Amino acid sequence: MTRPSSAVLLIGVLAAAATHVTTSPAFASPLNPPALTTVRSELAAIATKAETSSAGYSRALFPHWMS
Repeated sequence: MTRPSSAVLLIGVLAAAATHVTTSPAFASPLNPPALTTVRSELAAIATKAETSSAGYSRALFPHWMS
């Protein structure tokens, strides 16, 4: 097994250092989260619909999903 040349090692170290310097940290949450009252009112405004009958549904209409 051959050892990598010092030039290859130097390029790898420089690439790793450049990546470390140029990346910004990720944030796990929004900087300014909305108020709880805003969240609740927006969730309450989402339209919902009662579940309907599945009459007319047939697995035979979807043969590509059958295995």
